Amino acid sequence: LQAFNTTDGALAWDSERFKKAITNCVLADDRLYVCSGKALYCIDHKTGTDIYEIPLGDDGVGLASRILTYQDKLVVVGEKGVSTHTRTNGAFVNGNKYKKSDMEAQHTNMLLMKTDNSDIAAFNLDDCSFREFNARRGAVSTLSYDGKFVYVYEKKEVTKLRTL
Repeated sequence: LQAFNTTDGALAWDSERFKKAITNCVLADDRLYVCSGKALYCIDHKTGTDIYEIPLGDDGVGLASRILTYQDKLVVVGEKGVSTHTRTNGAFVNGNKYKKSDMEAQHTNMLLMKTDNSDIAAFNLDDCSFREFNARRGAVSTLSYDGKFVYVYEKKEVTKLRTL
């Protein structure tokens, strides 16, 4: 991970701890948040100094693939579920396991995960609970604009599912 000075483009700081894996970075609260896959880091974006490092093994969601902000929390999207941590100190808040899946969509407090077999889980980011639907392989799913429904298109059928 590298940071560059905006005035002249010179290297401001460099971190070599992310050689094996890295998620996206999120800048919030004048801090930089990022995951190595196995740990959540909060970094002073001006100096590159670690503010905290939280191992994610106890979350039970597998390797982190993406992070998001939601209210005063960080959402860790893992390969097998979703967990939340407080932004101030990285403390674990909630988490829930699911099948090996990828993030499909997100709207406010609703996050949609989808497996390779098209099964879906709609996670409520307030408490990491989820509702799941076992769709047919190849089904297409869409989260509604308000996050209250998921539409699943299977061949000639459309199923409307409530997320909460």
